[in-house]
Amino acid sequence: MRWIRMLLCALVLLCLAPQASARTSPPTLPPPQGAFPVGEVSFPLVDPDRTDPWHPAGGPRTLMTTLRYPAVDGRGEQAEYMHPEVARQSTANWLVDVPPEQVAATRTHGEQAAVPRTGRWPLVVLSPGFSLPRATVSSLAEHLAGSGYAVATVDHLHEAPIALPDGRVVPCARPVPCGLHDLQPVVESRVLDLGFVVDHLSALPFVDGERIGVAGHSIGGASALTLQRRDPRIDAAANLDGTLYRPESVAGLDRPALLLRNGEAWEGDQDPTWGQAWPGIHGWKRWLAVRGTDHSSFTDIWLIIDQLTGQGPPLDPARAIDVTRTFLAAFFDQHLKHEPRPVLDGPSAQFPEVVFVGTG
Repeated sequence: MRWIRMLLCALVLLCLAPQASARTSPPTLPPPQGAFPVGEVSFPLVDPDRTDPWHPAGGPRTLMTTLRYPAVDGRGEQAEYMHPEVARQSTANWLVDVPPEQVAATRTHGEQAAVPRTGRWPLVVLSPGFSLPRATVSSLAEHLAGSGYAVATVDHLHEAPIALPDGRVVPCARPVPCGLHDLQPVVESRVLDLGFVVDHLSALPFVDGERIGVAGHSIGGASALTLQRRDPRIDAAANLDGTLYRPESVAGLDRPALLLRNGEAWEGDQDPTWGQAWPGIHGWKRWLAVRGTDHSSFTDIWLIIDQLTGQGPPLDPARAIDVTRTFLAAFFDQHLKHEPRPVLDGPSAQFPEVVFVGTG
């Protein structure tokens, strides 16, 4: 009976022990690791020649864009991470409940409207996952900007909750595109969106329009590869865990492509579209998988959830972001700046969670 009394005492002590309290301060993003301070500015881009595919009566296609870039060091105010109403609508679809006001209170590392540093920087355009605002790829964008890139993150109107300059927050439209089962029409629309962004931003005086990359998470990644296949201006493209709804749409791609897969999908062989598309990609290519990650590990989502609740996939979310930023920056360094990055050559002790599934 002595062991029963010991067990009861232990349970009582456990119940009386102070419980961990919920975090009361906003989450923080990992600082960029590049050599430059980061400036940022947000603005709409309106295509007067294209009607919005999801809401034709609403007028021309409108995109919200945040441009980050190497900046002159200053003391400017840090930019808002996510609009409060966008945070409320967006976090309602996350796998774990988090207080949206804490997400909205997060700040980026970018200095608002900072003076661009002298130079002409390669352009990288980032497209977020379906139903996710552009803020969710901020950690990737900031790191690239601090590493010497002009980086545009894009909100695709009606495909996620989006705040417009006039104060309106436009939700994800139903029944389309948010009720679609086949998301290839969304890919086709995003290809046009991203091409339009490249048109405008490549002409900026501090952007080198001869060195252009695109990348995206989930459907944004599928759209990046599809755009690269169709647009000869795109020198390199990266797909962060995006299903290729039409694998044949990238067949014949002959420029550098990076495919980064989550551990669950790779180990469980949940998505056959990458295997179908892989033989048709003829240029430099890497297919990597990151053990211990899931679909959202390549975004800020688990990073924020972990800080607010302590929950996350097996691989620490901060480590997952570090791995993603390292390999994405190495990919663009090698193919836009022509600076070799040995981390792309094969497995290493520095990144034991990264599996080289395919090379070419």
